[in-house]
Amino acid sequence: MTTLTPDFWCRLCEEAGTRIIRPTYVYYDLISRYQQEGRHYHTIRHINDMLELFQPLEHHADNSLAMKLAIIFHDAVYVPGASDNEAASWELAAPYLGQQLMLGPYLSGDVRDLIMATTHDHIPTDPDERLMVDLDLFSLSKPYLQFLRDGVLIKQEYV
Repeated sequence: MTTLTPDFWCRLCEEAGTRIIRPTYVYYDLISRYQQEGRHYHTIRHINDMLELFQPLEHHADNSLAMKLAIIFHDAVYVPGASDNEAASWELAAPYLGQQLMLGPYLSGDVRDLIMATTHDHIPTDPDERLMVDLDLFSLSKPYLQFLRDGVLIKQEYV
């Protein structure tokens, strides 16, 4: 099972070329954000569901590292009803990716594009962006009772 754990974060950092032995403030900041009061659907469970769904599809991605990072960061900032959650999530991610992981502009650009694809304001043409959108909206295709549960959780975020 693929979940955002300290070990997973350290392995992801290593995959990015940064050797990190222990989880860092970035990991703990992300976890605390996904546990913020008022979040019911856009929680670490949503991120872990996406990571789990992505695992068997990883070999189809042009940039699997960017996909994993985008999945992890795409809802890091979430205010129900706000139109700039994705941009705010990218603004949070950018210095973390540049300073902590020392990612170059190409990889950071891919992460940005994948995060911004989750605005769902256009039909993506890039294969990785299409996959990112599919993963983000996967709950819409769950069995009926799970779909209803997710709908209730999303509605609770707007109360």
